[in-house]
Amino acid sequence: MLPLTSTDQQRHGCRRGQRRVFRALTAAVLLAVGPLAYYTGALTLNFDGQRPVETLPINAQGIINKCQALNRLPGPPPDFHDRAKSDRYEPGTKPVLVKNAKIWTGRDEGYEVVQGDLLLANGIIKAVGHVSEALRKRYKDATVIDAQGSWLTPGYVLRLCIHEVSLTRFSIIDVHSHLGVDSAPELEGSDDTNSLKGLAMPWLRSLDGLNTHDEAYRLSISGGVTTANVLPGSADAIGGQAFTIKLRETSEKTTTSLLLEPPFGINGTETLERPRWRQMK
Repeated sequence: MLPLTSTDQQRHGCRRGQRRVFRALTAAVLLAVGPLAYYTGALTLNFDGQRPVETLPINAQGIINKCQALNRLPGPPPDFHDRAKSDRYEPGTKPVLVKNAKIWTGRDEGYEVVQGDLLLANGIIKAVGHVSEALRKRYKDATVIDAQGSWLTPGYVLRLCIHEVSLTRFSIIDVHSHLGVDSAPELEGSDDTNSLKGLAMPWLRSLDGLNTHDEAYRLSISGGVTTANVLPGSADAIGGQAFTIKLRETSEKTTTSLLLEPPFGINGTETLERPRWRQMK
């Protein structure tokens, strides 16, 4: 056998080095895959050959409900038209009968106008156009207002004139407002319009900064504004969540009692019914 040349020695040395690297890589793969294979097998069968019991997270049903609700369109609950009184009804408020009004109903793409009467009781419109004699007798203690042909619109508010007659007014809905958060009087301690603590803060809610004693509510009502969509300010890319409120005074004096339609979940409750509209600034 001929002696190995220096070139042959180098070739054999490279091969031995390659084999050592291959064995090291194989050992590393086995160390990584081995426990995983054992764990997979343990999930399939226990040591006694029985399939293990699967344990679901405690909030599994809540997660499933949330996923199912993603495709539901917002809207009122199924029994909305069967309710006897409005959620925002203030106990002790007398029924109101408006006569001889030009009523803009908002139906027929906003073109429908009805000439006649309107009966409001328990915070719910009971009749539009013609009010039956039976309803008149049922609510005989109603406050009667002669509109004398004036316009009556959705969201309408009654404003009693100090000196003589009652007036009907157009209702204005402020769809982009800072009422109650950019509070009046405008003081540093009552300014909750913006938070400068971050660029995007979707968890902040205008509801939590509402001033229930804001002097601007009554001033806005005197100008015909009955409803306001209160948003955080524009200082941030995402300023927070907006909430729509009614400007009338409530006996509770709370922020949630001002809400036009409290979103489900606002007080910690959830429902499988249709969700309600939520808004982001």
